[in-house]
Amino acid sequence: MKRTATPTFVLSIPLVVKPGEDRILIGRMEAGRRLYNATLGEALRRHGLLKQSKDWQHTRTIADKKLRSDEFKRLSKEAGFTPAAIITFARICKNEAGWKDRLGSNVTQRIAEQVFAAVQQYAFGKRGRPRFKGASRPLHSLEATTNAANIIWKPETGCIEFGDLTLPALLPSKTQDPYLHQALTNKTKYCRVLWRVVSGSRRWFVQLMQGRHRPGKARAGLWRNRWSGHRSEHGCCGRRQLRIAGEILRHRGSAMERNPPLATCHGQV
Repeated sequence: MKRTATPTFVLSIPLVVKPGEDRILIGRMEAGRRLYNATLGEALRRHGLLKQSKDWQHTRTIADKKLRSDEFKRLSKEAGFTPAAIITFARICKNEAGWKDRLGSNVTQRIAEQVFAAVQQYAFGKRGRPRFKGASRPLHSLEATTNAANIIWKPETGCIEFGDLTLPALLPSKTQDPYLHQALTNKTKYCRVLWRVVSGSRRWFVQLMQGRHRPGKARAGLWRNRWSGHRSEHGCCGRRQLRIAGEILRHRGSAMERNPPLATCHGQV
């Protein structure tokens, strides 16, 4: 049964990541890149064999649209060119590579879904041939399918649990950014962990996919521009704010190493 789309908006929040955690996260991104390439190669192979088959060529000549569509679905299922088959292949690759501690089942499923969607659009002629990700085109993000496994947002502590890692988010107080705290009261559908280069350094962020509509006063303010770098309703470019964010994160990271939090992961600016 096809899932119905519901209103969703995105919250980007910086994370406090220590050097050792940074190396672990980069290792997981690299595992995700290799899994993406392996899954993409298999999906392209199956699609190529499917188009070369005589049954496929014959089905293209069927005049009845419904009958032609049903035949295409049957042939795709037989060839293993379906979302479920590609997801199964990706999970087998992940397990055989020994990446159970790096990539969870939900993260693997999301990678396979992205690969299948790209190849399917290529098959329909709506986009070009999907490209493999080389060393010069690293993976910048990983996401789960739900907020219940693999990458989990914990609102009570203000932390992200990514496997065995617990990463605190750098959150302002309610008086500094009431919009953010009001938006955090919405249900989190799933999370995405990503990195960007800010002032020449790698910075980690979490994007929360929040259910329902944005709060009534969707006023991001200066603090949100510091971290996202995107233009807001008020036209703030965000370059200077990104430099400020980099300085704050560096000082915050060094302070966390000297005095690690004892009872909470909730960062305060």
